[in-house]
Parts: sequence; structure tokens; C-alpha cells
Amino acid sequence: MNSGVDSFFESPTQCGLAHYYLRRGVLPLKFAFVGSAAGTHDRLARSVGYQEVAWNANRFVRAIKPFIGLAPLSILEIGPGNGVQSAQVLHLLRKGHVVRRYTCIDFSSVLMRRAEGELQKTRVHVERRYHTVDIERLALGATYPWLGRSTNLVLLLGNTICNLEDPGAVLRDLSLRMPRRAILLFNIGLYDTAKSDFDYIRPYRTKEFLEAVLEPLKALDVAADTGMLRLAFDRAAQSVLVHCQSSFGGDQGVPGMPPDIRCFISRRYTRLQVERLVRCGGWHLRRITADPQRGQFICVASPA
Repeated sequence: MNSGVDSFFESPTQCGLAHYYLRRGVLPLKFAFVGSAAGTHDRLARSVGYQEVAWNANRFVRAIKPFIGLAPLSILEIGPGNGVQSAQVLHLLRKGHVVRRYTCIDFSSVLMRRAEGELQKTRVHVERRYHTVDIERLALGATYPWLGRSTNLVLLLGNTICNLEDPGAVLRDLSLRMPRRAILLFNIGLYDTAKSDFDYIRPYRTKEFLEAVLEPLKALDVAADTGMLRLAFDRAAQSVLVHCQSSFGGDQGVPGMPPDIRCFISRRYTRLQVERLVRCGGWHLRRITADPQRGQFICVASPA
């Protein structure tokens, strides 16, 4: 699948899908978690910069407590990453609540195994299920074994919404499939006009981040080193972006691929934009709390 020995995807299907996107000038972030990229993401997720922009397990659990009542929890987590923070959330939820089932879904089976190992370390006795799912390509009208009728808490953390190609479409797909009593907890990047462009890109100016973005490009023979990556904040798009300037040709790269590939996006939203996104996605926003220190909103919603 690539000319390198150490960089790889998990399946020809993933590789073919990546080629489809590359010919359109983008590589969605989900490919930065598959195959060999699971390892670079794991190192990134344990880095200081990542923790700065993505996570606060205690605040997440405090936000959701008033909405989950006393009924046993059947939890679905979308994109648990390496599982370290998921384990913290599970441990905190177990204090005062019965967790009956914990289901994780992710695009990467390799990263899922890492998450499974971390969750097992909690020694919390709960039924666990793991499924490899592309949340951005749910088939209309299909049924999914990972979405049980008893699901009453959905976690979409790690600023995952900010990285999706079409956040609104994913929210709509989920709202159509969720039990009406389900509660969605998610965090989303906060746009602050007072911040400079450098303030936005500073947490991403790390070796761990650039290597994580580069890894799927290496597996696809599109880029060889981080010197081909350009990190910037696009004020008009309110997004942190990374573009790859690839000059590979011949047997390397992907036929029909443009020389400039957007290979990372992390959007930022105002409060009004979050409210509109959630409403158009078929959800009712129950609570929104700003966390300026980490540059995010913490949100609780239910199907409209």
C-alpha cells in the first residue's frame, strides 16, 4: 500500500477511500488514526499541547450529571482515541451511577485495541463493546449493532466535531438514529476574536502533532517529511488548517491528486454558531458552557 516499511493503512478499502478524498484535495482527519498512524496519534494524545486544547474529564462529567438522572447508563462513545481520557470519564461516571454498558466506535481498529487496553485498566466491571465504524459514512436506513435501544448517553469528545468534514451532516445522522431519551455530551472549539492567529496555532506547533498529521500521508506516498506541511489559522474559515505541498509524481502520490492537499482542519465556533449547528443537526441544546482557558464550549444536547 506504500513504499515505506513502517507506514501502513489497515485495509485496501481505507486506502481506496483516502485516494477518493485526495483527488478532491483533502485528506479527512480520520485517516490520521488508522494503521501506523494509531501510534503517532497515541504519542500526540499524551502530549501537553493536545491536553491543552482537548480535554478536561472532570468538567465533562460535571456538565452531564444534571441530565442523566439515576437510571443505569448505557454509554456510546464515538472516537475514544487511545482510551486514556475515556477511562477517566468512565471512572468518574461510576461514582454515583450504575454503568451497564460502554460501547466504543472508531474508524481505526488498531487505535480501538489501544483504547480497549486502557479501559480494561480501570477494572470497572461493565459490559464493553467495540466496533469499527466510519461515522461520516453511515448508510441511510441501515441498522447498526453498536446502537442499542437502551443507549442513553453519547460521548463525542476530544473536539471531534471540529475535525469532521461535515459536522452538521454527522449530527443529523446521529439525531435520526438515537433513542429520544439519549443525551449527547460534546465539546467544540471556541472562536475568540481577541486571539491572534498565533494564539490559535501555538498548541499545534509541536513535533508530535506534525508527525501525527504526516503519518497517513507517508502511508499514501504523498509526503515524506514535515517540511512539506504548512500550518496556519484561516480567519475567514475560523479554522486551524494544515496543507501539504506535495511535488510527488510518477509512481508516487495519487493520480489526479492536486499539489495542495488540506490534511487537517480544526474549526472554531462562536456561541451563536454552535447553537445554529446543533439546531440544524436535529438536536435541542440543553446546556452550553464556555471554557475559555481551553478554548472550547462544553455542550449537552438531546434529539429535537
